[in-house]
Amino acid sequence: MSHSMDDQTAEGNAAPTATLRWVTDALDLARLGLRVFPLRAGTKKPLFKSYRKRATLDPVVIRAWGDAHGDCNLGVMIEPGLVVLDVDPRNGGAESLRSLLAAHRSFRTVEALTGSGGSHYLFRVGKGDRIRSKTNWRPGLDILSEGKYFVVEPSTHPDTGKEYVWLRHPGQGIGNLPPWLLDLLPKRSRRSRTGSSRRPTSGKKAGDFDRLLEFVVNSFPIDAYGQRHDRMRDAVCSLVCRGDDDDLIVPVMMIWWEHFHSLGRVRTGRAGMSRELLACLRCTRDNPDLEAIEGAVWHRVRCASICLDRSQRRQMKSPILVDPLGCKSLSSAGRGKVPRPQTCKNLTQIGDILCESEDEAAFVESLIVHVTHRRLDLGEIEVRMTDDFLRQIAAERRPTDWRPWCDKQMDRLKAKYFWRPGRGGRPARPATRFELLRVIETGTPTRGSRPARPSIYRTTGIEALLAPEAVQATAGSRHLAARLDLPSTGNKEAA
Repeated sequence: MSHSMDDQTAEGNAAPTATLRWVTDALDLARLGLRVFPLRAGTKKPLFKSYRKRATLDPVVIRAWGDAHGDCNLGVMIEPGLVVLDVDPRNGGAESLRSLLAAHRSFRTVEALTGSGGSHYLFRVGKGDRIRSKTNWRPGLDILSEGKYFVVEPSTHPDTGKEYVWLRHPGQGIGNLPPWLLDLLPKRSRRSRTGSSRRPTSGKKAGDFDRLLEFVVNSFPIDAYGQRHDRMRDAVCSLVCRGDDDDLIVPVMMIWWEHFHSLGRVRTGRAGMSRELLACLRCTRDNPDLEAIEGAVWHRVRCASICLDRSQRRQMKSPILVDPLGCKSLSSAGRGKVPRPQTCKNLTQIGDILCESEDEAAFVESLIVHVTHRRLDLGEIEVRMTDDFLRQIAAERRPTDWRPWCDKQMDRLKAKYFWRPGRGGRPARPATRFELLRVIETGTPTRGSRPARPSIYRTTGIEALLAPEAVQATAGSRHLAARLDLPSTGNKEAA
């Protein structure tokens, strides 16, 4: 009987100890100006749906949360002026960080050991430095910025059960983001071919506003009754993902509504549109899956605005030439600027042309559009791409009865235009028709709720098919990569 009472006493003392530690750690962070909130026990999921608003510095609220949810994990909101570098060694994060630090100076700032064996680094950034969150910015490296959160001590990891531990507490000082790292991180403003990149409302030129309005009206048209809500939602999501502020989005969207209302395609009144627009903005910014939405909506809208010129389409139908050394190139009849081997004077035409069928033409066109988008809008040196991206582009440009490529059709098309590394000791597989891209890292397909991880490609023959502005963007990115000693299309061995 006494043994049973001792067990009950020990269990009774454990819960207050855990609660006291949770409250103490949360209060320490709150005193430093870091808003905290509870996460579900043993997970990374917020306990409240509206955690962004309910995260607090108030010690009374924190103590109340500790009494009610003392066994929960602890989360910290990332406020403006802060950014977190999340290192996951399971996906190559340690190697990626090591390669960055080998080319630049090291840094000293807040550091935490995660339950999975990774690391969190917390930095301060200037008011004008709008860092954009980015998953897998480098292999195993995630960037968490304003609006995101990260898990801290005394939380436990959902997979390993191990505890998060501060190696250098925020109370010891949060270091400034090194300038070299600031230059490399993705920014909220995005480059746009329409000339409508993010601008603050104050001081913007009328021409910039007009171009942004034209972009929204042309990209999200309302053709009939019943489409207004879906088009509004897509437009708002696109503008939010681009980094535009609400005080710019609201007037643009209201004029968008007024345009289609005057054409008789919208029945909703001004007051109703205003209410729904503000609600849509709020829900979009509070959506934890905003990055996934960004990948679909932004990609569809930007790719729809990219059109191939006549010379690009002629080049797609140009014959393939081969030199005495067996190197293939495209005929210069289409553009006149296709790179040729300097040492080979005799070029022989082999019977094939670049695109012999409609499917091949659709596939190559989708490749050109996708690479152009990644070059101009995201400044990628090596292009990330999934099969679904190509299917989406082709579906937007084909007739309504066109059937998307199945996996076997995609494999046949990629075999014609992609160089792929060998697996399991097998030799590499060159492109059977003409090499446009070279696979340097193979991604993973969608499995259940787990999204696909894009493959990474080096651009080779497709450079001859890109528009001049995309080629210039590529050259600028390569120059920056060479200056910073980063991997680029010219200095990285194929896998």
